[in-house]
Amino acid sequence: MRARVFSTLLAGIACATAVGGLVVWRSLPPPVVIPPALLADPLLAEELSGLAAAAKAGGQPECMALGDALLGQGAYRAAEAAYRRAAALDPDDIEARFAVAFCIDRTGRMEESNEHYRACLELPEPPGVQQSKKPFARYAIGRNLLRLEDEVGAEAAFRQNPGFPPAEYQLARILLFSGRPREAEAIVRRGLESLPLSLEWHRLHARILDALGRPAEAAVAREMEERSAHLLEVNFNVDYIGPLTEKVGLNRLLAAY
Repeated sequence: MRARVFSTLLAGIACATAVGGLVVWRSLPPPVVIPPALLADPLLAEELSGLAAAAKAGGQPECMALGDALLGQGAYRAAEAAYRRAAALDPDDIEARFAVAFCIDRTGRMEESNEHYRACLELPEPPGVQQSKKPFARYAIGRNLLRLEDEVGAEAAFRQNPGFPPAEYQLARILLFSGRPREAEAIVRRGLESLPLSLEWHRLHARILDALGRPAEAAVAREMEERSAHLLEVNFNVDYIGPLTEKVGLNRLLAAY
């Protein structure tokens, strides 16, 4: 009797596991379709087809590898599909969710991308990560709100990102153009303390000093602008995509050489 009960219990567990696996599989986005334009290159076609086959049969790492290769080729929609599969396979992976948000952002769907960027803020960072994605997600939210002409929401988003220089720069710009130059100057002075030869901070400082009616100081700021360099990055698209361009194809071979 006990053996029969135990066998029935094991069968029930196996059935539940199978049903659970089926639900997860059915909830996955469909396999990625590689854009025909990329398949016209024989080298790309071979490498991308191999990655696509691995992603279809594999797990989250294989889907991420396919997404990275497609994003590096500028195939945002196809990369989005690959990253969505990766995120479905590992819902707690902030890298996959950020990549989904980025692809959506690059295709002009700003409100939708902000939903995914906000989801990134709730996800755990992997142990030992060298560069957190969360400040970049907050910054992207603010940038998108600016593009959507929601200045109030953008200001709030940038204020929630203290210590992140690009966000503080954008906040100072909003304050200047909304008639609050004194508050903007305090932020710029903090920025200049950390990057004293930043062209971006000096240029903004000169405009703020003009608004405050201090032309002599504004002239000094413009002189410093001419002696400074581009040190404050406010657009991270190239930084994010750049390394991915060498994942497949001719660029991969050139990088190896």
